[in-house]
Amino acid sequence: INDNGNTTNYGILTYTEPFAKKWKFQMEYYLESGKSNQNKQTYEKDVLTGNYTNQVSLFTNQFDNTRFQNRATGLLIFEHRQHTFTGGLGIRNIEVQSTNLITTLVTNQNINNFLPKFSYQFKPGMSKRISLNYSTASSPASINDLQPVQDNTNPNRIQIGNPDLKPNYVHNLRMNANVWQALSGRYIWSGGNASLTNNAFATSTTYDQYGRTVAKTVNVDGNIFANVFAGGGFPILNRKLELAPNVNGSYNKYTNFINGQTNVTKTTAVTAGLDIELKLDSLNITIGNSYTYNNPVSSLSSVSNQPYATQKYFIDGEWRLPQHFQLKSDATYTINTGRAAEFNRNILIINVELSKAFLPTENVILALSANDILNQNLNLQRQISGNVITDNRTNIISRYFLVKLTYKFNNN
Repeated sequence: INDNGNTTNYGILTYTEPFAKKWKFQMEYYLESGKSNQNKQTYEKDVLTGNYTNQVSLFTNQFDNTRFQNRATGLLIFEHRQHTFTGGLGIRNIEVQSTNLITTLVTNQNINNFLPKFSYQFKPGMSKRISLNYSTASSPASINDLQPVQDNTNPNRIQIGNPDLKPNYVHNLRMNANVWQALSGRYIWSGGNASLTNNAFATSTTYDQYGRTVAKTVNVDGNIFANVFAGGGFPILNRKLELAPNVNGSYNKYTNFINGQTNVTKTTAVTAGLDIELKLDSLNITIGNSYTYNNPVSSLSSVSNQPYATQKYFIDGEWRLPQHFQLKSDATYTINTGRAAEFNRNILIINVELSKAFLPTENVILALSANDILNQNLNLQRQISGNVITDNRTNIISRYFLVKLTYKFNNN
């Protein structure tokens, strides 16, 4: 029996003072009081009665965690024509108290952080914008990670909490650039972001003689995530046809521990795709594809270094017929490669909808839809953590039919 709860109360007071034509000063004070608790009771079967009445002390505990946070931030803002600069510094103090109500053991933490932030925006016109943003953030561990008792929900993977966990500290950097041309309809979007996390929450795993795992959450430094992305739309033939390419690349570095040894997993992923949209008076058709390639590399186990890929091809159509009828259909074909044999599934999803609008305003719409006509819908995911590869296959809502009546109050 697991009974847990979390309560957070906070308040923010912000004051902004312009002290010159182009300058402003902003102060912010943040106050937070939070409490989380978990009461975990584990029982085994009584041999005589057959009821689960014998409490197992190894997996039973009552645990409270309280935190109190004060944060003061000062920002200087400069605005001049197309340029806006914002920079400042936050100072934060957080007090954390974790109490084991069974053993009465109390763990106290008093942590001070500096939280700098900076942003710049360049807006040369209504349809052009470049922005750069740097910020820092910190968040506490969850009650499940702090609770100092074994969790045997999965007896092959026992989880132990760690009341000494410190809040993490994250550096975030983000950049975006967007351009849109009203006359031609062309647009380009691009950007990137990166984060560096110290005191990140990672897993320390040990194995017993039977292959079972015992996992504990610990703090590690140097976890990195970064990605870059770009794309755009390029209309041709009087905007009847539009080409929309896109590309995305990411890098992830994650540290954990296996039998006391440090293991670093680095995953590089690249995704590229192209959509082609045809726009006619009564017919819209979009076809497109994307290809994603993932390459994980683990420092301890070369067995985990298994690249895998996903391909997607789709077509989406909308045909406006006489008498206020409309036919919509879409199909997506997914090819999975590089996974375990049973998970290299190729999936074809086809959806169709026929609708008719009523009233002169066409605000009442009656529709009949058929979703996943071939009954193939599955959720396939691969997770790589340390020296473990997990392929998941989840049954989700598949084939169904739906009669739908929609009333629109206005055009929006």
